[in-house]
Amino acid sequence: QMLKLDWSKAAQELHWRPALNLMEALEMTMAWYKSFFAGESVRKTSLAQIAAYRARSGFDERASTEA
Repeated sequence: QMLKLDWSKAAQELHWRPALNLMEALEMTMAWYKSFFAGESVRKTSLAQIAAYRARSGFDERASTEA
């Protein structure tokens, strides 16, 4: 069997859209694993990726207007 993720309910009820397309998500995943296997700091990689995601998704802007 294959897992199929469907975000249509989140889009409909929460007006949510993914911030990353499939290729971007896969690239971030590969970068994280490359960091891990190279013995680099995955914490540093993770924090950088989270910051990039938050900037791209507008998360910080939405959070400041909701406060």
